[in-house]
Amino acid sequence: MFEECCWKNLYIGDIIKVSKNEILPADIVVIKSTNESGFCYLQTTNLDGESTLKPREALIPISNLIKDDNAIADLKFIIEVDHPDNHIYACEGTIILDKKYNFDIKNVLLRVSLLLKFIYIKFLKGCTLKNVDYVYGIIVYTGKETKLMQNIHSSNTKVSYIDESLNKIILYIIIVMFLICAICTAF
Repeated sequence: MFEECCWKNLYIGDIIKVSKNEILPADIVVIKSTNESGFCYLQTTNLDGESTLKPREALIPISNLIKDDNAIADLKFIIEVDHPDNHIYACEGTIILDKKYNFDIKNVLLRVSLLLKFIYIKFLKGCTLKNVDYVYGIIVYTGKETKLMQNIHSSNTKVSYIDESLNKIILYIIIVMFLICAICTAF
């Protein structure tokens, strides 16, 4: 039932299977975990610097409906989620099957992203799935709409007053030296 595909071919509402330590292609709501309690654990060290594993919970009512891969193929649902924003710790929405099931950030796995900027290669890693074999999830944000990509902005370089003054003095010295060389060459 599941097939491998490129990240660019994923859309909001697609159901994906993410295995342990696999790179997340999008922000997803966990609907089923191999853990009997419905929990999966995330390592977010690269995202927020904390080394503790954070629990994320599958939506239990939906999880109980899914017995195997074929049951996932039969799911017909509507998903409503708030507009993309840069708040990593906030996400709310609703999945409508036979009734409404609300979810929030404790049910969401964040995407891992690779950003290439200028000369530097900067890895912005989101969450790494731990302590479960795999999870099933519904995509809520893809591409530039993911929480992590919304948080990317160019960083401002900090320059002290002394550095700024020194740069101006060096520029003046170079201009004066160029003028002296031009005058001496003319004579």
